[in-house]
Amino acid sequence: MKVSILVGAATLLFMPATTFACSPAPSCWIKSGPEYLRSVCRGFAKDHQSLPEIAKNLEEPEKIGEFAKGCKRLGIILSNQPSPNASFAYVRRGNVYVKVGDQERRLTFSGRDSDPVLAPDAQFVVFTRSNGQSSQEDCISGPMADELRRVNVDGSAEEVLLLGHAGNGASDQLCFFNEKQFTSTGEQLFFLSPAWVTSSALHSYDLREKKENYVIPANDLIVLNFCAHSDYLDAIVVKQHRYRVTGGSYDWYWLFDRSGHNERGLVGDYSDRTSAVSAMKETCK
Repeated sequence: MKVSILVGAATLLFMPATTFACSPAPSCWIKSGPEYLRSVCRGFAKDHQSLPEIAKNLEEPEKIGEFAKGCKRLGIILSNQPSPNASFAYVRRGNVYVKVGDQERRLTFSGRDSDPVLAPDAQFVVFTRSNGQSSQEDCISGPMADELRRVNVDGSAEEVLLLGHAGNGASDQLCFFNEKQFTSTGEQLFFLSPAWVTSSALHSYDLREKKENYVIPANDLIVLNFCAHSDYLDAIVVKQHRYRVTGGSYDWYWLFDRSGHNERGLVGDYSDRTSAVSAMKETCK
């Protein structure tokens, strides 16, 4: 069940709740940092509730706005998370953890890990390991390069999927591995890497063939892994910086097919991805 929380003009979308280690109020999660916020944003309320009802239940209404802004700032979107009682991944002090029921398990020990994403089958996690040497403009190669890694939820079989590197062109370089999102089957992963002054680059990684490909320019990403409509399942929505023939530029969200190479139409001129997701909800049914 999806939940929409209205905060001003923004609509924040949440998936079904999980039992969180830090409870019961979002102030606890906020103070604990983004490692909890990321998970909380993905699973906050079990039932449709209005903002006043949620505030009443939490008994901390002054925290709702702060909590919602934190979710929006982290850019959390709908994802095909497992059942409410399944595990979820997060980072604490640069290490990846997974929560399975009431049990917390530490998966990594480097102190340099970030942005973990749980696979749809809840069997493994992908995450970024960084040495902090890459910048938003330039990725680096060598021993200090960023890494895209995978680890099983029992902590076994940790491996490097991709090594960051500099490139001959903006679309060739790899680092950060931002905004990771799986397709519904978990066989393909999309992510963003720094590229041009006005745009990042969207890349895909096939976990079966262990092959990475540059897709298209993009500044934001939504993989429609939650769509019930088969025509749109795993299609992608991206925000692109484009130029008008008459001069000037604009940044709108566009729908592409599963490959990311065939444009299917305009989604809209939205200031944030939550609004773009909301626009796709009816289409995805």
